[in-house]
Amino acid sequence: MARYPRRMGLFDLSFKSLLDRLPYPTLAAFAARPILADATLEPVPRELSVPLKAVDGAMIVTQKGEQWIEHFESEVGLSGDDLWQIRRRAQVLEFKYDLPVHTTEILMARRRSPLQPPPSIGGRRGTLTVILEPRYVRLWEEPPDRLLADGAPVDALPWVAAMRATPEQEEAMIRGILAVRDEELRSKLTAEVVALAALKYDKEKVAEYRQRIRMATTKDILMASFVGEELVEHGVQQGIEKGIEKGLDQGRAAATRRHIRQLLQWRNAGLSAQVDWLQEVTDPDKLDNLFDALLAARDESQLTAALKAFRPE
Repeated sequence: MARYPRRMGLFDLSFKSLLDRLPYPTLAAFAARPILADATLEPVPRELSVPLKAVDGAMIVTQKGEQWIEHFESEVGLSGDDLWQIRRRAQVLEFKYDLPVHTTEILMARRRSPLQPPPSIGGRRGTLTVILEPRYVRLWEEPPDRLLADGAPVDALPWVAAMRATPEQEEAMIRGILAVRDEELRSKLTAEVVALAALKYDKEKVAEYRQRIRMATTKDILMASFVGEELVEHGVQQGIEKGIEKGLDQGRAAATRRHIRQLLQWRNAGLSAQVDWLQEVTDPDKLDNLFDALLAARDESQLTAALKAFRPE
């Protein structure tokens, strides 16, 4: 059975990373059963000893004398083949650890998710019948409150863009990212925000959303770091408006180059090592267009084509 195209595991990778870095907030937000603060969590190795893809995330939870496995799968689109593999992975987890398994399927994008996913996934082989009844979470319907309950850890902030966030929570997400002093991490978080926002919004809305982030970045970071430092260092007092305008363009171009490299690193590490020519592109609008083209690419061939189209002759 044909599968929906998946962005080379981009969002699976993002969820895995979220669960690894922030297990308690992630389980608080998405687990099938309530997780108490004193619960003990043990990561389950994702590579199962069967010819199946690795699970997106699984934790053995020990709480009040009980043990069970919280099993997560995240899908941008959901096909019959996806459902079959999810059932098999849950089955292997139960067999391997001899513990109850609670499977949560996180549907990432409204446009590519079924309106009514099947309540149960069954399979029969001989006299053995296995039925999985997964819990479905529609990411775009979930408020981010539980994920951010313990003070909005910075690694969780990009996920606000794909969830049912209030305007105040979106603004808090942007402020939180702008407060990150590490330039590389800030660039990485910004790329994740835009990629996750693309799951929730149409192209026009994503452009508007990205513009908000870019404007905030320009005003709150570039003015303070690039423009501010340059003007103070050289003692420029006259022509300040032109200096700021030029500085903002240069700073915006530099920031977008970083975002492009981070997006490529996230999606295809091999290609991220082949873009030294980005430094030759100084037009911030052209760099913005390249970023958008890379974000829209569905596979490696489209990523390569986008880079070729924008590479200077």
